[in-house]
Amino acid sequence: EKVKTMSFSLSQKMPPKSYLRYSPSASFGVVATGFGCVQYLGGNLVAAPALEDIVFWDTKRGEKVKTLAGTKDEATCLQLSPNKALLAVGYQNGAILLWNVASGTSDVTFSGHRASVTALKFSADGGRLYSGSQDTDIIAWDVVAESGLFRLRGHKGPITELLLLQNETFLLTGSKDTHVKVWDLRTQHCIHTLAGQRAEVLAMCTTVTEDRLLLCQPDSLQVLSLSITDKVDSEADVVAEVLGTLPRQSQDRPSALVASPDNALILCMGADKCLDVYRVASEKDLKTRLARKQKRLREKAAKGKAAEAEAEPELTVQDEFMPILAVRAAAKFRSVAFMAADGDKYTIVAALSNNSLETHRVQLGKEVASELLTTLALPGHAAPIRAVALSGDEALIAVTTNKGAKIWNRVSRHCVRTLDAGYGLCCAFAPGNRHLVVGTKTGELALYDIAAGAAVQTEAAHEKELWSMALLHNKSGFVTGGADSLVKFWEFEYTASESGKQLSCVHTRTLQMNDGVLGVCVGPESRLLAVALLDSSVKVFHTDTLKFFLSLYGHKLPVVCMAISSDNTILATGSADKNIKLWGLDFGDCHRSLFAHDDTITSLTFLDGTHYFFSTSKDQTIKYWDADTYQHITTLEGHHGEVWSCAAAKSGSFLVTGSHDRSVRVWQRTSEILNLAEEREMERERAAEEQEAQDEARVARKEADEEVGMAGKRTGETLQAVERLVVALDLLETERHKAPDAPRDPMLKALGLEPEQHVLQVLSGLPASELDESLLVMPFTYVLRLLPLLAAWLKDDRAVERVCRTLFFLLKCYHAQLLGTAAMAQVMEDLQVTTRGRLSELRDQMGFNLAGLRALQHEVAVAGVRVFADVEDMTKNVTKKRRKVVH
Repeated sequence: EKVKTMSFSLSQKMPPKSYLRYSPSASFGVVATGFGCVQYLGGNLVAAPALEDIVFWDTKRGEKVKTLAGTKDEATCLQLSPNKALLAVGYQNGAILLWNVASGTSDVTFSGHRASVTALKFSADGGRLYSGSQDTDIIAWDVVAESGLFRLRGHKGPITELLLLQNETFLLTGSKDTHVKVWDLRTQHCIHTLAGQRAEVLAMCTTVTEDRLLLCQPDSLQVLSLSITDKVDSEADVVAEVLGTLPRQSQDRPSALVASPDNALILCMGADKCLDVYRVASEKDLKTRLARKQKRLREKAAKGKAAEAEAEPELTVQDEFMPILAVRAAAKFRSVAFMAADGDKYTIVAALSNNSLETHRVQLGKEVASELLTTLALPGHAAPIRAVALSGDEALIAVTTNKGAKIWNRVSRHCVRTLDAGYGLCCAFAPGNRHLVVGTKTGELALYDIAAGAAVQTEAAHEKELWSMALLHNKSGFVTGGADSLVKFWEFEYTASESGKQLSCVHTRTLQMNDGVLGVCVGPESRLLAVALLDSSVKVFHTDTLKFFLSLYGHKLPVVCMAISSDNTILATGSADKNIKLWGLDFGDCHRSLFAHDDTITSLTFLDGTHYFFSTSKDQTIKYWDADTYQHITTLEGHHGEVWSCAAAKSGSFLVTGSHDRSVRVWQRTSEILNLAEEREMERERAAEEQEAQDEARVARKEADEEVGMAGKRTGETLQAVERLVVALDLLETERHKAPDAPRDPMLKALGLEPEQHVLQVLSGLPASELDESLLVMPFTYVLRLLPLLAAWLKDDRAVERVCRTLFFLLKCYHAQLLGTAAMAQVMEDLQVTTRGRLSELRDQMGFNLAGLRALQHEVAVAGVRVFADVEDMTKNVTKKRRKVVH
């Protein structure tokens, strides 16, 4: 019986393991990324893209005011509405989100582009938004109705600029296909193409009179005369002629053109540290310059120079756009915007390539000059992150880059100290968390006092790169490995100095290897030392005696990172061959080889007390693994660059990662239990959606022969929306065929709704931006079921706007089929009568409300009552004047 019982217990399957999910908790270290364009919000506030987020910065105080948390895709384009109430943000996946600036929320999403958004433009009243993308399409969106209007096709390259002309009658679009197209927005087609450019059109700008067009190309900044004559009975005439080229002090290609609010200045941003400033001449200035030239000719004629006197004076493009200044920055420009204008003083904000914001003041008048006002660089890393480390109490995070190191407070996410540490490749906190040890690319080992922000000791530890550093278990010292084939042991000691005892690093032992050392790893209790060599092997030594213990072979490319479990039984190695190998430290046998990532694996870390570990890679992902079952638990996505380093808390409550995108992210462990089967299913669904999107984009490119198309695109959310509507219609049909005494559906009973009310609730709940695409994929049989319901709802005056929009779209799509369906004849007649009546009532109601608002506005103006915002501005001006008087 004992044998049977034992055999029965062994044959039972082990219960599945449960894992807890890690979710993103914080992201910091980014001030402004290179994509998009900074936007001025008023006062000292500036909106800047920070990877997937949009951050509002106070440039005067250098503080973060608000963060608009986006999706996992990076923000690529920003545009502020004319009334500064909405901020349109385009993302890398083609989506456009409309953010409320005051509340920091987004309720509207436009999905129509199949590639990253590159250009956005609001109409003058903010009612329409035009977007351009790398998919070469231009889409017009109705901001009020939250829907797409139409799609314009014609360009063969990514869209770079959008301009509205003649009261938004025409749209001017520039593209990298070297063409500039003029679109008539009334007829929605291209009326003219400027095809004389020899290179890509990178940016465009027009003057107030719209008779001059400035074009940025890789090799020049051209000025063109532009004339668009509108005609009633035919297409408009477009005449464009190259007038000349403006000189530039910047030696690199121009990338953006920005006009001041009063259109007196134009900024030409180059791809270097130079920003060219041009002054736009007014009619009075042009007359003055022309008179001056005529006077000079008369003087030459008086001196007897007849040949020169006979020539008629002409104004050049440099007379119209006079180069007056070149603003220099600390790094390359990425985007610029005008902030404020005070007479002849203009304030400019610029996002730079070193992850910082600068504000400059341009002074006009007799003496033209520029002045640097503020620099916002402390909250950001000036270069890509190479290594991260946690302090002993897990309150501080150390980050090294190729331009120094920063110490962050993990809780407040504020930068505590910036250290001039050079090109740091690795780092570690010394005991007491008051000192930081940094290994550099030159082989130097530096010990920094965090409070003082200065190096207290610098040693030439290695002759070449110091690639890796590992603390001993008791924190009494550390081990370093360099490309000079040496492994060195160091101890922390207190030495006497003028200010008292000072912590220092003392070299104690050296281990000579046969090849360059890429990584070192010390196990728990400092029993074993693993050394990764350039020959793709790993050598394991006893730490105390430095006797050779194991030699591990198997990787095809050099091992880059290593980690040892807390029980000293498993060694995980990550290599440039994209594989992770799990080794037993008892006999050196390889337990399993995992094809882990799509690129080089950069770091590994075990969670204390478990065999769970994290891996990071150049493929921008972090993966969570179980070394016992060799299973991939989940993938953490969020970084937009190569993830170089990670560090985990001792309790495993959070994980810190640093990336090439210059961001530090904290991943918090939650109480949500992961289901591995569901995780794999979600991964398959995401892969299927991505493949379907690629297939649809490929088909769309092949079928893009028509110049005008629908604005939206089919997405997973669209299919889910139409599925909800179809289920509601099926439920209505089921309830209608039930017996009178049959029980109601449990869901309808719980909601307290009738079947028709449930269908209307589902229809009203569909996102306005996805309504057309959802109705387009709905089967025709369900359209026949929905139309009688629309007629009944219109008769009862319920959700008239949504019902009418649904009705008009269905009629446009299925007009021929509905005319051929005899059962729909009476329904169509009822809809014709009811729809006109309801729309007339809505129109009268809207007209009455507008008239009332205008009457109130008139009474307020007559009474002399000022708006609160105006009163606030007035008091600010008074205080400024008082301050000036006092000073």
